[in-house]
Amino acid sequence: MQLAATAHAAVQLFFNGRSASQPSLKAYLNALGAKDSRTNQTLSDLVNAQLGVSYQKLSSLSPDLYATIRTRNADAVAAYNEMQKAVRMIKVDMTSALGITVTYVDNDGD
Repeated sequence: MQLAATAHAAVQLFFNGRSASQPSLKAYLNALGAKDSRTNQTLSDLVNAQLGVSYQKLSSLSPDLYATIRTRNADAVAAYNEMQKAVRMIKVDMTSALGITVTYVDNDGD
């Protein structure tokens, strides 16, 4: 559980930047005025809100993640699903707002 919480904190720190004076993904989104078309909220606020929700779900799990998955599987799956919502926002909404095209290359030689 400690590793999952540390990884989550690293993602949030990477998104928000280490300090207000350094560039960050949040700063780029805000500079572009990226907003959600449905709610008209800034995309950076939505991503941060979702990261907060996923952290709350993650924090509700016991320190022994293996035991939690075995005994409280529904809670573990709910935490995973909340984290995946943040992943989708970052991979789809943010890359679209930044004008980044993601291409997947199959390089296995066939």
